[in-house]
Amino acid sequence: MYLGIELFAETFVSVTFDSFLKSKILVDNVKLEQSIGYDYFELNSVILKDRRASGSGRKCTNKLTDLTSGLGTLSIPPAKPVFLKDGFQKVELVLITNLFKEPGMLKEKLGIRLVSKEYCGPVIPLKTPVLQIEEINGQTIRIDITELVREMVAKQKIC
Repeated sequence: MYLGIELFAETFVSVTFDSFLKSKILVDNVKLEQSIGYDYFELNSVILKDRRASGSGRKCTNKLTDLTSGLGTLSIPPAKPVFLKDGFQKVELVLITNLFKEPGMLKEKLGIRLVSKEYCGPVIPLKTPVLQIEEINGQTIRIDITELVREMVAKQKIC
C-alpha cells in the first residue's frame, strides 16, 4: 500500500520568508527516507483555511514568482505517497516547523489528511483529542497515526 500525508490550515496561517514545514513518516521507529516532505517559503504570504500547507514525499520551494503578479495565496502541491509494507506495528508522523513562535500553535493551526493512490481521507485537526501527540519542543511534534493508517487500509476511499 501507499501512504502520503498532507497538512492543512485549520485557520489562516501566515508564512514568512525563510519559514518551513518538514515532515517524515516513521514505521516501527524507522524513517522512510522517501516520505520526507519539505516546504520552504521564500516569501511572506498566507495559507488560507482549508488549504494544503505541506505534503510528504516531496520537496517544494515556494517563491513570490509562484503567485500571479506576486499576489494571491499559495497553492501547495499534494503529497507524493510512498510504499508502506504490510505488517507494521506503529506508524508515526514527525512534524518540524519554524512557522509558529508559541508552543501549541502547531496543534491549533494545522490538521492532517492521509492519502494514497486509492484513498483520500478527511482532514483531522491536530488538536483533536483522539490523536496521540508528543510535543518534543515548540517546533517539533510526533503523532501516532497507526489507527488512522489501519482505517485507511480498511476503507480505501477514492479521492
